[in-house]
Amino acid sequence: LTDFGQGSRTVFTLLAAETLGIDMQRIRVLRPDTHTAVDSGPTVASRASIVGGNAVLVAAEELRYQLNLAAANALHCAPDQLVRDGETFIGAEESPMHFEDVVQHARAMGLQLSVEGRWQIPPITWDFKNGTGKPYFCYVFGALVAEVEVNIKSGKTRVTGIWAAHDAGKILNPLGALGQLYGGVVQGLGYALMEHYLFEEAVPQMTGLHTYRIPRANDVPEIIATFIQTHHPDGPYGAKNLAEPVMIGSAPAIANAVFQATGKRIRSLPITPDKI
Repeated sequence: LTDFGQGSRTVFTLLAAETLGIDMQRIRVLRPDTHTAVDSGPTVASRASIVGGNAVLVAAEELRYQLNLAAANALHCAPDQLVRDGETFIGAEESPMHFEDVVQHARAMGLQLSVEGRWQIPPITWDFKNGTGKPYFCYVFGALVAEVEVNIKSGKTRVTGIWAAHDAGKILNPLGALGQLYGGVVQGLGYALMEHYLFEEAVPQMTGLHTYRIPRANDVPEIIATFIQTHHPDGPYGAKNLAEPVMIGSAPAIANAVFQATGKRIRSLPITPDKI
């Protein structure tokens, strides 16, 4: 899964480090080599953390199993008798072993320390004819409240505040999740008030940022974010996803706020001054 700014490499690092019980500084997530890696697409469709993350989890659990076998062999105990204290393996009687020593012992034993993790989404059921069933295995939920100021004479609208609450399961990377939320809200703001792509006889008329408006720093309001943390049974450590869902709710919230301020129900985006 190619990461081009969403933070999936950080999430994969956290998952691997947590599962192996080691410092995340030891983990390197390499960029996919298209010559050798299976094409699983980029980080899109809010799927990286739960789909790619589960694959990382499968691989990390297999590697942990191999390391536990090596530690148990060296410490003369059963794998389920091992106790971990950070990166130290503790057995019943022998002196504790550090992570590097366990890795060297595993190599000496000929254990497999190169592992592969694969994960496929659970089966879904959907009856297209009757419109019943469960078309997706994972759902996220969110609510957004927008506060706007509308100049009744000019029709100009300014968003002065956004309150966003989202259920994304267990938050694996709080700072990254906050960045995703802020980015989604701002993108939704542009969708609601600014972004409009025009064609004339199939020729695009918006050829640059001078004609295709997107939010600038001074357009961004105060954003109050809240995460309602839940546990998804199919997610890595209970995580779900968070990306497009944030953007989807922003525009309707802003449109509803404009309606409350003006009494006009505008049903086409963007909400420009001439429509108000």
